[in-house]
Amino acid sequence: MATATTTSKYDRAAIVRAAWADYNRHYEGRPWLKRSFSRADFSFYLAAVWRRAKLETVAAPIRRQIEISHEIEALAFKPFKFDTGPMRRRLEAELASALVA
Repeated sequence: MATATTTSKYDRAAIVRAAWADYNRHYEGRPWLKRSFSRADFSFYLAAVWRRAKLETVAAPIRRQIEISHEIEALAFKPFKFDTGPMRRRLEAELASALVA
């Protein structure tokens, strides 16, 4: 059971505030959208902020490896007009050199 003395390496209040800021910024840039709370939308922003907070605690070389892996995974969603082969080879070579270092 969690108590008041439980510590965490993450500032959860700051994470929730950042998620709210991102959520509000989404609506500020789109005045034509009806402003109503959506749990699904907020959970997307909350997950994104948690992901950023976790990446901040990781060392820079490992963080870059994670970012490269995400870029490689995202290539599957590029439109067919893009030739992703050279992009994939460049990213895989960069990942291999990052793993060696």
